[in-house]
Amino acid sequence: MALIKCNLCGQKVSSRAKLCPKCKCPTPPQKSAAKATNQETPANLVDIINSLEIAIELKELFKLMATSGLKRKVLGVPFFVSDDPRLKLWNFIGAKKSIVSLLAFFLGPVFYFAKGMWRKGVTVLVFFLLMAIGFSFLPGTLSVIAVLCSAFFLMLLSALMAKYDYYRKVILSQRFWW
Repeated sequence: MALIKCNLCGQKVSSRAKLCPKCKCPTPPQKSAAKATNQETPANLVDIINSLEIAIELKELFKLMATSGLKRKVLGVPFFVSDDPRLKLWNFIGAKKSIVSLLAFFLGPVFYFAKGMWRKGVTVLVFFLLMAIGFSFLPGTLSVIAVLCSAFFLMLLSALMAKYDYYRKVILSQRFWW
């Protein structure tokens, strides 16, 4: 909510108010949030998605992401408002059209490099190397276990974020490190 000036008397009025409380002059209509922040609307995103040369399953998943709305992100992992099972993070066993990428799980940074997301691939690789170097100072087999656990954690994060990151790159044209 912002304060705007009344056209007639100049008093500051809430942007949500329909009339000025002082002179009862109607306030000018405000631009929608999507236009004010230069964001694409879901309908425009669907048109962009339909024009892409990507797999049909990925198009359907991207359309679902565009129309569902992002609830929040935790460590870069998206949580969507939709109840659609394809957008649920742990519904990937046997689900071909899931948001989770098993290819990214097994390839990690190589997946990001192959998709043209160099920054993200470098970030994942650097995190892994830093954890591996840090845990190498632990005594004996504890260091090996710690390195394997950290590798599994990064692989899991890559699997959970990969398709959403690809959506951010291709559809939203965002450039990002994490």
